[in-house]
Amino acid sequence: MKGTVHKCIEKLITEKFGEEKWQECLVAAGFNEDHVFMMNDDVDEATTMKLVTQIIPSACNLTIQQVLDAFGHYWINGWAAKVYAPYFEGCKSTKDLILKLDFIHKTLTENIPNARPPRLHYEWVNTNTLAVTYLSERGLIDLFVSIAKGAGAYYKEELKITKKSDQVLEIDFA
Repeated sequence: MKGTVHKCIEKLITEKFGEEKWQECLVAAGFNEDHVFMMNDDVDEATTMKLVTQIIPSACNLTIQQVLDAFGHYWINGWAAKVYAPYFEGCKSTKDLILKLDFIHKTLTENIPNARPPRLHYEWVNTNTLAVTYLSERGLIDLFVSIAKGAGAYYKEELKITKKSDQVLEIDFA
């Protein structure tokens, strides 16, 4: 997984729980307490998953879902909106951003070695409901649900998000 995800996790944990808590998480994940992730680093996915599903929940007294939701909200509202601001241009709603995400993933990673972002396919169920097929060998659809919730918060919109399977979710924008 790319280091940009880890930089975001670092900012989230240090802002919400403090620098010492982040250092504790780094050490538990097998890094030195002063380890610095670079945006284009390749970080072992098993290490990333352990960090998100075991270490941070334990260190911060959160459930895995709370960690995913906090990350999804912070990724959209605190990280991506700043780091990837040009990609938000022209998006006036959650629907606009969600429909642009596959393009964003493809564009951002086409020149980055070893990048394997999820791919998204879209199909309208009805005028207000979009089915999104999340294609990734990582199986992180629950994280994508949290990111979609974060996008809803960013645009101050109520969404109804239903996970239909391990690859498909539906977002009702009504």
